[in-house]
Amino acid sequence: MKRLALAALLLAAGCSSNSLAPPSRTFDAGAGGAIDVQLIGQSTPVMMFARGGDLPQQIAFQFLVSNDSSDTVTVKKIMVYQKGAAPVQLETALAGFDTGIEPGHDAQFRVSATARQLRPARSGDDTSIGLRADVTLTNGDTYVYSFDLPVSLAAQ
Repeated sequence: MKRLALAALLLAAGCSSNSLAPPSRTFDAGAGGAIDVQLIGQSTPVMMFARGGDLPQQIAFQFLVSNDSSDTVTVKKIMVYQKGAAPVQLETALAGFDTGIEPGHDAQFRVSATARQLRPARSGDDTSIGLRADVTLTNGDTYVYSFDLPVSLAAQ
């Protein structure tokens, strides 16, 4: 009986262990946040009206992260993914970092992704892709930003 009680106690202790990871919180982009994120550069995917559009395209994103807080922040990861449907589909991209940013300073981050055209372009197709960038700090906070990625049209 004592063994059963001891096993139950150990199991309960293991299940309720305190994690050393900070609690995670998610914030929508906006004024007053600890950081500000801008998309300062990107390569542009091409949408084709003819064959060849199904080939993968490498897309590079350049982000500028500004520390608007009074404490040093450290960027842990940036995840970029597509919002909504479009003829060009962006695969989710994730890049890990360990970059500290002092208060009032900025740092640039590069994230690479792959895009594929799902169907030939049609007249009237939207020439941009909605993007979401989630910037996660080492304190567990994630800041969510939305951007539009322009798409070029090519006849072939």
